[in-house]
Amino acid sequence: MNDFLNKNNLTQNDVIEYLKGLDYKKFSEIVKEYSAHTSRDYTEEMRKLASADLQERLSALHINDNCPKCFGNSGVIKSGIRNGIQYYKCKSCNQYFTRFSNTILEKSHYHWDIWVQMMYMVLNDISIPDMLTNLEKDYGLTKINSRTVWLMRMKIVHAIASLSTFQLSGVVQIDETFIRESQKGSRHLESVFGDEKRRARKGRCPSQLGIMGLEFASVITAIDGNGFCICKVASLGKTSDERFEELFDEYIKKASFICSDANKLYKRYCNKKGIPHYIKPSNYQKILDNNGYLHSDKTTLSYTEMMKWNAGVKKKAYEANIIDYIDNMGHLSYEEFNEIKETNHLSLAKANELHSDIKLFINKTKTNVSTKYLADYMGYFCFIRNWKVVNGHYPKSKTEAEELLMTILQEGAYFSSDTAKRQEIEAPIVSPQYVGRLRNATAIIRYAQKDNYIKFGAEDGVDSFNLKKYLTEMPIQRVLIIAQKCKISQYKDLKKTALIKQILKHPDCELIIFKDILDNREYIKDDDAIFIIQRYGEY
Repeated sequence: MNDFLNKNNLTQNDVIEYLKGLDYKKFSEIVKEYSAHTSRDYTEEMRKLASADLQERLSALHINDNCPKCFGNSGVIKSGIRNGIQYYKCKSCNQYFTRFSNTILEKSHYHWDIWVQMMYMVLNDISIPDMLTNLEKDYGLTKINSRTVWLMRMKIVHAIASLSTFQLSGVVQIDETFIRESQKGSRHLESVFGDEKRRARKGRCPSQLGIMGLEFASVITAIDGNGFCICKVASLGKTSDERFEELFDEYIKKASFICSDANKLYKRYCNKKGIPHYIKPSNYQKILDNNGYLHSDKTTLSYTEMMKWNAGVKKKAYEANIIDYIDNMGHLSYEEFNEIKETNHLSLAKANELHSDIKLFINKTKTNVSTKYLADYMGYFCFIRNWKVVNGHYPKSKTEAEELLMTILQEGAYFSSDTAKRQEIEAPIVSPQYVGRLRNATAIIRYAQKDNYIKFGAEDGVDSFNLKKYLTEMPIQRVLIIAQKCKISQYKDLKKTALIKQILKHPDCELIIFKDILDNREYIKDDDAIFIIQRYGEY
C-alpha cells in the first residue's frame, strides 16, 4: 500500500483499480478509517456491497437458476429488488425466491470472504471463542456474538455432512463404538428414561444400564482397505437389524468380506446377504490364554518352541469354534482359514483405529457434542477423512476452504436457525419393553455378584434376552459348560437341542447363563471409559 501511495500523479482511475484489487478485509479497514474521518456510517453501504458480491458469486455458480421449490422448467422472471436483493418469481408455481433461498447464506449479511474464513476456521478446528475473536479483530464484526458464530459453524458442518459419500468395496471392517448421551448447550435437561430428573454430569458418573440402554448413542462404522469410511449414528441403545440395513446396505454392496466382532447383528446381516463374514470376538486373546496360549515373559520355552505350541493352541481353539472364524464359506480347515485370513488381511485393525480417531474428534477436538447434532458431526468427520484418502491430506488451506464452500452451495445443503432450534435426536430409541427386560436382567446379575456396576454389552448376545435363541446360537462347547454348571446328568451324551431344553428347565438357568457371560468377557476400558463397561463405571 505504501508503494502505491508514494506514486506521483495518482488519478481517480488509479485509486479505483487499486481498491478493486483489495480483499474484503483490507477494503473494510479503509472504509472504517474513512468513516471515522468523515463521521459518517457506511454500514448499510457495506452490507449492500456484500449482498451484491454474494449474488454475483451465486449466479456464477448457477445457484437457484431454477425455482428451489418445484424445480420447474417454465423459467423464472425478475420480480423487483428489495434491500439490495434481487427477487425472482417461478412461472410454474408462482413461488418468490432469491439466489440465497435454501442455501446456508440465506439471511446472511456477511461478505463472501467472511464465509470463506469461517469455512477455513471450521476445517482447522478453531474454537467458537477464537472464531469470535478473529471475526471481531480482523473483520470488524463488533456486533457478532457466539450464538451467531455457532450457527454459522453448524450450517457448514451440516452442509458438509450432507455431501455424497463413497461406496465401500473389498474387505470391509464393521464395528460399533459408543458415545455417551449428551445435552450440551441445553438449558433444560431431560432424562432419557423419562421417569426421573436428569442431572448434569460432572466428572465420573456411571450410567445405569450401559451401552445397551438409552444412555449411549451407538455409532456404527465401516471402513474398507482403501481407508474410505462410513460412520452413522444408528440408535440410542442397541441397534436393530432393520436399522443397520437401512443405514449401510447401499454402501457395502461391493464388499467381498465383512470383518466384525461377535455382535450377532452383523452375523445376521451377512447370512441374509450371503457375504463371507470374518468374525473375531473381543475376548479373542482371553480365550487363547484360557486354552494354554503362552507369552514370552511367562515361559521357559525358546521362541521357536513357544510359537509352535501357540500354533497348536490356535488350531485346537479354531476346531472347537471358540475363536475367530469365517462364516458363509462352508467348512474350512484351519489351514484353509488361515490362508484366506492372511491373503485378504482380515482383521479389525482399521476399525479400531477409526474408533480412536472418532473419540479424539468428539471428546477432545470438539470437547463433546450434543447428541442431537452427533449425526451431523459424524457425517462431517467421514467426509473430511475420506477427503484425505483422495487428496493425501486434510483440507486446511484458504483455497481448499473456498472450493469446499462452493461445493456445498452447489449441493444445496440447508440449515437454518429455526432448524437448529427444532433439532431432535433422529436415531431410533430402544423400546420401553426392552429397557424393562434389560433393567430386570441387570438387577439379577448385580444382586448375585454383589456388584452394582455390572452392565451388559453388545457382544454378550442377549440383545433380545431370549435364552433359547441365545443358547442355540452358542458353540456347543459353551453349552456343555453351562450344562455342567446346571449339574445336568450325562450332559455329554445329549444332543444340543436336548441339552438346551434341560438347561432351560433349571430354576436358576438365567443367572447361570448371565454368570457365564461375565466369565467369558474381555473387558476393554477406553480412555473415556465408554466402550465396554466393567465395574469401574464410565464417564
